Amino acid sequence: MQDRASVDFTLSTTSRVTLTLHDVLGRQVDAALSNVYPAGRNSVEWDLTRLSGGLYFLYVTTGHEFETFPIVVRR
Repeated sequence: MQDRASVDFTLSTTSRVTLTLHDVLGRQVDAALSNVYPAGRNSVEWDLTRLSGGLYFLYVTTGHEFETFPIVVRR
């Protein structure tokens, strides 16, 4: 069983970053995290224990940047 996902991202400046997890239909399936991270490389661990197997997308958003990370949960 896969319990956690680790996502790495790099920021050019210190920024507030919001992370949300969505299913393949675009519905948010887990609580959002919103924290300030320093410039440079950062890493976030996401708890997957409440999710069924399948494909999900982690949206990472700052004030002016957006990136999507696919996450496959295998059960």
